[in-house]
Amino acid sequence: MQANQIPSGSLAIGSMETTTAVRLPYLPTNYHNDYPDVDLTLKTSSTEQNIQAVLQYELDGAFVAGPIGNPELMKRN
Repeated sequence: MQANQIPSGSLAIGSMETTTAVRLPYLPTNYHNDYPDVDLTLKTSSTEQNIQAVLQYELDGAFVAGPIGNPELMKRN
């Protein structure tokens, strides 16, 4: 993606159920308002299942808990 492009297409994000309910309740709405051409999917699952889904290219990213020890993944705190 280039800096002048408007995001579009699909974006699948994973999160633990508690994180989704407590910390992300407005994320889908706000993101859709900013980027209406993105089809955002938010899937809830355990940290391990979310990590595996990212590694298998089923999710584009995920909010997870705990240390991430897999060198194939990038993390942001």
